[in-house]
Amino acid sequence: MYMKNLFLIFSLLFTHVFLQAQEVSIPDANFKAALIDLGIDANNDTKIQVSEAEAVHYLNVSHKSIEDLTGIEYFINLDTLYIYENFILSSIDVSKNVKLITLVLAYTQITAIDLSQNTKLKHLVCPYTPIDALDLSNCPALEFLSCHNTHLTSLDLSMNANLEHLECGANQIESLDLSKNIHLKELDCRNTDITSLDLSSNMELQFLLCSDLSISSLDLTKNTALEYVNCMNNENLEQICVTTQQLSLTPNWQKDDDAVWSNNCILTTDVNDQQSTAAAKVVYKVYTITGAEISESNAQEGIYIYLYTDGSRAKLAK
Repeated sequence: MYMKNLFLIFSLLFTHVFLQAQEVSIPDANFKAALIDLGIDANNDTKIQVSEAEAVHYLNVSHKSIEDLTGIEYFINLDTLYIYENFILSSIDVSKNVKLITLVLAYTQITAIDLSQNTKLKHLVCPYTPIDALDLSNCPALEFLSCHNTHLTSLDLSMNANLEHLECGANQIESLDLSKNIHLKELDCRNTDITSLDLSSNMELQFLLCSDLSISSLDLTKNTALEYVNCMNNENLEQICVTTQQLSLTPNWQKDDDAVWSNNCILTTDVNDQQSTAAAKVVYKVYTITGAEISESNAQEGIYIYLYTDGSRAKLAK
């Protein structure tokens, strides 16, 4: 009898220790409460077991005042995670969540995120956070990126060939190389420090917001799928180059009053760079900035496009 009771005690103790070992440690009370409210505690023991965490594929714990997401590493089968509007959350580790496809962490205090293990990630939404750098080199499946209103000063998208939607406005980004993003359909890069915008590789582009930049030229002739453009508040932008077909759409597009849509563009480099080299050349034709041909003798003060007999061209101030 004594040995039977002793065996029973040890069995109960072992069972208790084993069950304890299977419990996910979740120190943040709000995070744990949110999980329980969502019914993830399948056995109703007010705890989250490893098996219960592993059964979850979709998790939305947004606006729950969560400060610490410790425990999320046990949700190894997650493909979708929403944690937006947890205003005091300052860090997250998703290195164990390798099946993630969608990650939404807007309106948090997260300053950095390691996505090196998230190779299946397709949708990343992190606006209104203090994130100051994004390494997306291990996210080749990325299709949707919203990172506007962060602290980014640069953005490397060279490894994201599947990107279709990009929102990177209201940042201090100075340049944007989109040459590898040939499937890009929607671009919002407004209110950045970008000084030039080359969209020649983005022939599937349909929607473009590039207002409040410092660009002096914009060529949209390769973007024949465009449906809407807003390039307002670009004080140095005088001419937007479009195709004849695109001209019919421009009444619904937005630009500054001083800028013109032109289907007779002659794109050139900086006026000052060409002024000194043009003097020795023989003029063939002269065009206004809107593309109308005029006589050189009738040119008044302003900017003109000069074509020369050697086939070269220049934008010159008179």
